[in-house]
Amino acid sequence: MTTFDTLMGHCLIELPGAPSLIVSSALGSAARALCLEASCWEETQNISLSANQPDYALDVPVGGTVRLIKSLVLNGVPLTPTSRQAIADLSPGLLTQVGQPTHYYFSSDFEIHLLPTPGEAQDDQLIAVEVAYVPTFGAVTLPSNLIERFAETLIYGAKARVMAMPGREWANPQMAAYYQTEFTNGVNKARVEKLTDYGRADLTVKPRRF
Repeated sequence: MTTFDTLMGHCLIELPGAPSLIVSSALGSAARALCLEASCWEETQNISLSANQPDYALDVPVGGTVRLIKSLVLNGVPLTPTSRQAIADLSPGLLTQVGQPTHYYFSSDFEIHLLPTPGEAQDDQLIAVEVAYVPTFGAVTLPSNLIERFAETLIYGAKARVMAMPGREWANPQMAAYYQTEFTNGVNKARVEKLTDYGRADLTVKPRRF
């Protein structure tokens, strides 16, 4: 993980008088918006199953929170996302079955529940969980590879937010609008790159408002 301090100087050079705390908060907001919109913070973790244990905690990085589960794969077979209520209504037998898991749902913010409950045959098998994260409010770090890849976009987003503050000595509505456009373009580019597995195709994306 890398702190936003590495980007601070690139922001402050155009924000005379702006406190570092405000700029750091703006960088955090830009990072959160980027990860929410482009789903660029994704990691895969392997969880070892235990017989007769249906609930498993996800490994959540410091400064991050789970946005969504992209996939769960066991023995090359994707599990189906569901909810406890849907299972209770449509397939209540799954709630008490033991065997090869085929479905899952969130039992808490950071815990998944597998159905059926893994049995002896599934003991020590690994389930691959692909998770999308976003920074928490107030986070001051981001994975180093994301800081490196999206540095310019994060700087644009922070400048746009700070320059848009009315009545401050560093306020600059015209430049705030410019940097907001640059940030939006950067987010759109990140979204397209993610969809194309970070290919380098020259694709045009219509800017979105934030």
